[in-house]
Amino acid sequence: MSSTTGPNLAASFSVSGNGVLVYQAGFPSSDLKWYDRTGREAGVVGRPMAHWGNARISPDGRRVAAAVWSPETGGSGIWIFDANGRESRRLTFPPEVHRRPVWSPDGMHLAFGRSISTGQGPRLGTLDLAGNGTSEHFGKGLPKEQFESIDHVNALATDWSRDGRFIAIDDGVGAEVHNVWIADVAGRRIVPFLQNKFQQWGGAFSPDNKRIAFVSVESGRGGSLRSGL
Repeated sequence: MSSTTGPNLAASFSVSGNGVLVYQAGFPSSDLKWYDRTGREAGVVGRPMAHWGNARISPDGRRVAAAVWSPETGGSGIWIFDANGRESRRLTFPPEVHRRPVWSPDGMHLAFGRSISTGQGPRLGTLDLAGNGTSEHFGKGLPKEQFESIDHVNALATDWSRDGRFIAIDDGVGAEVHNVWIADVAGRRIVPFLQNKFQQWGGAFSPDNKRIAFVSVESGRGGSLRSGL
């Protein structure tokens, strides 16, 4: 038996048949490193930290956004690192848990999964980097009915379209993922884009915004597919 407790990876353990328990008490520290196209190390971004999940490079290539695990809270927050490796800034703080940051095409906003409590799945959140640094629910300011229509969707951002109109999201991690969703930024709507009985997740827009690639096990093994918008 093994388990990982979400959304903050607070518990990871396994029990053998003879009753031996092993567990992960924390999250290992690692370096963010730059590599050139030949595979040669070209620099280090920030100090060693407990990076968790994807690191995303800003559209201008001058910053890196990453989720960093906190041993004090058992959750994770979003940090930004300058590409020169000398500066870093934490953007989100407890008690919320934030993960999987994605840049807007203009580099002025981030989208990510935002969990208010450990008992709630991630909801789509955004942050204005020119504002006060407070994360907001994607549906903030909507009438109650519209807010409730999207507040039930587990949402981890995977990509932001080049024209800024849409955010691709999936609804979790693991065997339960069967939906790829699209968030309409201007309309503040979240609609299912791909739904079937097979596991599928991810979602990345093509440069012309006309297609989206995603991962599916429909063939019986993991593989990348694409579909038109």
